[in-house]
Amino acid sequence: MNNEIHQKRTGALAKTMRKKGLRCVLLEDIKCVYYFSGFSMLFPGVKERGGLLVDAKGKSTLVVSAPLAAGCGSCADEVVPVEHSVVEGQAKRDALFARALKGLTGRSETALNKAGRAVGPDIALMRQCKDAEDKRQLRRLARLARIGYKAAQRQCVSGRSELDLLLAARAACVSANKDDIFVSGGFMSGRRTLLIGGMATAKKLNTGENVVIDLWVIGNHYWSDTCRTFFVDGRSTQKQREILEMLEDVKRRAERAIRPGVKAADIYWQAQGDLKKYGYTCPHHIGHGIGLDFWELPFITSDSTDVFKKDMAFAIEVGVYIEKDLGFRVEDNYFVTETGVRRFTNLT
Repeated sequence: MNNEIHQKRTGALAKTMRKKGLRCVLLEDIKCVYYFSGFSMLFPGVKERGGLLVDAKGKSTLVVSAPLAAGCGSCADEVVPVEHSVVEGQAKRDALFARALKGLTGRSETALNKAGRAVGPDIALMRQCKDAEDKRQLRRLARLARIGYKAAQRQCVSGRSELDLLLAARAACVSANKDDIFVSGGFMSGRRTLLIGGMATAKKLNTGENVVIDLWVIGNHYWSDTCRTFFVDGRSTQKQREILEMLEDVKRRAERAIRPGVKAADIYWQAQGDLKKYGYTCPHHIGHGIGLDFWELPFITSDSTDVFKKDMAFAIEVGVYIEKDLGFRVEDNYFVTETGVRRFTNLT
């Protein structure tokens, strides 16, 4: 994150605070702290207190345990380390954190947290439409997902296991990336594809089976969520190929229908109607927003009240699950433009 993005985001939050009559808020959610400061409080095995203070003028102060403050790389205007002994218990650390907040603002941690919760819905609205930094992060993860799929597909041969596919995708993504990332998702083969979702197992792959990979690549708290259906050893029947092409066609029709102002529920019913013409139905949503959360607005469901807006980021996810033909699913990611959508996943 650069300072320009930081200033724009905290400035927008400060404007909201002034409208609500709030002088200062405390943000402790790790995703909110990252969104406004670029500082990640996610350290495996480390339980430390930390938070971001933002005042009504837009000034941000990162208050964090001293060991994490050193070289934290935050864009916050000020970093205040909270000194404590490594042998002190959590209660003592909490007391030191509360004292630091009181000294900086003159207000209790409880009051600051209450103010932070008051702007929670406003922050969610801010995050709906992605800025340049959001898009950069999501495109980066999409590029890594492509690398992961290629590695998994090379392992999609008889005798390998679902776990082999997961480990290949994970190793390829980690090797191609200089920052910390996490790679997981659903890796299902054969009749397990009827489960819709499922973690990788030791099940061996058999020639001609479906393999559904719902790949998650997570970095700097952002999520990439995509899905592809492969066939073991590249062997497939005409029926398998026809079903997969049908899903791609339904997805493309949904793509063409989306633009600012379109209701998400209308896209859901359009896709279900297109599937019905082929004699199928999709038992789950047709898509969802992506960003710092796994699922964000808009939700492409039957009862959704969400409306597409320019700069939203979302996934279209279409699948069918047929007892005699197993499960099939495809999923891509998009940004909403002024006139339509732009796909930013290129996985083939």
